[in-house]
Amino acid sequence: MDLFDLIHSKVGCLMLSDIKFEPYRSCACEKLKTINLADYPLSQLQDLAQYLFDEKVIFSDYSEVNEYFSKKIK
Repeated sequence: MDLFDLIHSKVGCLMLSDIKFEPYRSCACEKLKTINLADYPLSQLQDLAQYLFDEKVIFSDYSEVNEYFSKKIK
């Protein structure tokens, strides 16, 4: 299961595209706290960051991933 599908299933919204909008986005962010992001390719994490936060980011390693998401998800 890819990261988008996992988030979609955990949030429970009807359409995957709903995770971009409230209240699903907040729920998606909370669910991200429970996921080991190192289990997913950097490219999926970049896509998720762009989709949820409308920011194009490029991660070179998982420490950058953790730093980015920890700042975005408080």
